[in-house]
This record gives sequence, C-alpha cells and structure tokens, in this order.
Amino acid sequence: MTDTHDDASTPRFGEGLGLLPCPFCGNGAYVAQDQASDYESHWTWFVECTGCGAMISSMNTKVQAVNAWNLRAPNAKLSRALGAMNKTADGRASA
Repeated sequence: MTDTHDDASTPRFGEGLGLLPCPFCGNGAYVAQDQASDYESHWTWFVECTGCGAMISSMNTKVQAVNAWNLRAPNAKLSRALGAMNKTADGRASA
C-alpha cells in the first residue's frame, strides 16, 4: 500500500483535502492509495481514521474517496458506546 501522506508534497491527515473528522471517534483521517485486487495497473483510494481505524470502501479516485468519507452519517449508537467506554477508561486511569 502506498500512503499518500508519506509524500511531502501531499497534505497530511486531511489538510487541504476537506476531510471531516471521523463520525465515530472524532479523530482526523488520511487518504491512502492501494493496488486493486486485480493486481494490474489499477489503483484505488480510501480514507481511514487515525484513531479508531474506521474506513470507507475503495474508490476509483481520491475525490470520490474524500466525498464518500465526508458523506458518512454519524452512527449515534456507536458514538454513545465509544463515549461510555472512554469515560470508563478515563475513570480507571485517574483512580
């Protein structure tokens, strides 16, 4: 896999790409490129969260991947569960 954020000329973690925070954990995300499963010269793009690892399915272009990420609806039930887990973990860390 070739991560586009390894290229110094490419913005990191969504800078300049208009990537919204992760709808699940609120962390930033990055755009990456991966070779398609047909192993020919076909490459696909995806977005992955730097915190929880949530990601979108592979898209044919970087723009499609960014748009698909930004159009994801927040999952309220999962967000509440993650919030409760974080509060529990924070309580244990300070005890």
